Amino acid sequence: VYARIGRRGADPVRVARFPEAVTAQQNHLARFEKLAVTGILQKDRRTLFQALCIHPFTRSISAARALFETMWRQERRFHGPYWAGVD
Repeated sequence: VYARIGRRGADPVRVARFPEAVTAQQNHLARFEKLAVTGILQKDRRTLFQALCIHPFTRSISAARALFETMWRQERRFHGPYWAGVD
């Protein structure tokens, strides 16, 4: 929330609507973040991979798979006890 701060505290300020493209991009990134967090909390490789597949910087499924496998190995190396038993 945008606000003007004064002696009486925060006073909300109306702002123009964001352009549709900005709103769409933010929704896309929010969906990626939700999938990523869900995958981490549920220790679910499939959900984590899906998150990488929909990230706007991922250019292909094969690139997402290569990135995922590298990240997965590193994550298990540094945080092994959390991921114990997850393949």
